[in-house]
This record gives sequence, structure tokens and C-alpha cells, in this order.
Amino acid sequence: MTAMHFPGDAIPFADRAIPAPPSPGPDPAVLRLLAGHAARRAATLLAGGLADDPDPLVDLVCLLAENPPASPVEEITERAGIRPSELRRLRFAHTFGQFHGVRTALHAFDPPPQAMQRAVDDIAARHSLRGATAEIHRNWITYAAAQVQVRLGTYGHWYPFTHSATGEWYPARGHSFVPAEAYAAAIAARNRRQ
Repeated sequence: MTAMHFPGDAIPFADRAIPAPPSPGPDPAVLRLLAGHAARRAATLLAGGLADDPDPLVDLVCLLAENPPASPVEEITERAGIRPSELRRLRFAHTFGQFHGVRTALHAFDPPPQAMQRAVDDIAARHSLRGATAEIHRNWITYAAAQVQVRLGTYGHWYPFTHSATGEWYPARGHSFVPAEAYAAAIAARNRRQ
């Protein structure tokens, strides 16, 4: 029987030396990075964690967060097909919400409408909205007049966002299982920015 590994444990495979690939081939340091990342994800699954659909852009952002890039940001974004400002936005999402924060920043989904309405009601019951009305679109609740948005993640956390001067929604610190708390975090982030 194989020993189980838990998140945070050392993964024996990730500690092994990787032989130099035949030339031309990937850099051994890159192979070690990818093998370690894959081993940590596999350990999470073995420990009962849930698997998400693979997304190369989410993986890229998580890998960059774990290991500072050796290449210039412009080269990375060009290869990934995104703007440098988009990578910056996604790195904020990772800082504030890790893997699930990045997924929530990138992907919308269709939760049950009742869950979204309960969230709107929770926010209205706990906050003075001063005329800001809620617009629900998929897993996003937007308060355009307040320049804030909360997004429901696939694991039940609500993630706060603020509207930037460039017209993009930027992630903010303070995700929560409680929609009104994520809304409060978005308002606080907006106020700090102004």
C-alpha cells in the first residue's frame, strides 16, 4: 500500500533529481517546477481535495505566484495571449484568493438563481446601499453606482471586486462565505483606492 501525502507534506517525487533532457529540450529547472506543481495537486486530490477542470491560464498564474518569473512579463503575457494588465489583475486574484480566486476572476458560471437572490437580500439587509441597485449576471452581483461587485466562486466563497479607472474589475482582499462581508470588503477597497 502506498503512503498518503497531505497538503504541505514533502512529496518524495518532487525532491528527486530530474536528469538533464536531451538537447534541445526544456530547462531542468522548469521541469522540476512543473513536476512539483503537479505533485502538489495530486497530493491534494489524494487527501480528499476536489479537482477542478484544468485551465492553463489559472495554472500559469499559480505557477508565477509560487515562483517568480525568470522571463520578462511582456514575454510571458505575449505567449499566454493576454495583456500585462490582465496578468497583473489575475496575480491580485491569486494574492487575495489563491487558486479559486483566479478561477473566479476568469470564469463565470450559472449558480441557482435563489442563491444569488439570497445574496442580494443579505447585502441589502446589512448595508445602506444609498440607491445602488443590484444587477445579477450569472455568478456576479454588480452595484454599478457603488463601483463594486461580488462574485460567487464554485466553492461557495464570495469574492469582492472594484471597478477601476480603466474599466476593468479588479479583485480585492476579503473573500468570505457571507456575501455581505465580501460586499463590505469591496466597499473598503474602493474607498482606499479613491
